[in-house]
Amino acid sequence: MRHYVVGFAHDGTRMAFIRKNKPEWQKGRLNGIGGKVEPGETYKDAMVREFEEETGTRIDSWTRICTIVFDESSDDPAVIAFYKTRVAPEVLDGLKTVEEEEVVINQSPIVSMALWPEQFIPNLSWLVPLAMYKYDNYSDFVIFGEVEYQIEPLTCHCIPGPHGGYTCETCS
Repeated sequence: MRHYVVGFAHDGTRMAFIRKNKPEWQKGRLNGIGGKVEPGETYKDAMVREFEEETGTRIDSWTRICTIVFDESSDDPAVIAFYKTRVAPEVLDGLKTVEEEEVVINQSPIVSMALWPEQFIPNLSWLVPLAMYKYDNYSDFVIFGEVEYQIEPLTCHCIPGPHGGYTCETCS
């Protein structure tokens, strides 16, 4: 099973995205910034590293908002942990394209997704509003499956670990 992180950095109005080059179904579309979890890394450590690699800016204040598990019964088994962070406007202004995929600062992402949905990865229509939600007193939740989603409440943040077993950022 593969493990990924995706993060949404915003200043309350604007949000940073990356214009994807691959895979083919994402090519040219905007997505959150992230990548693969490396051996020995936690999801949060991977989020910090991937964001810095893609934008040139290190941000440590990530909050996990959602985890999607495409289990072994799917065509493409993976765990994707989604994060958010709210930053000062000057932090967004300082982000730059470091690797091959362009960093884009969208001025009004929720409106942009409504007007030009073809420019965004489809699941961002609900992930971006969740990431921009200003009240942080909610828990991460897990979605299992591809078509029918089963949401399970969590008392901690245990999900399938990137290195076998289960990890828990809250309990560990």
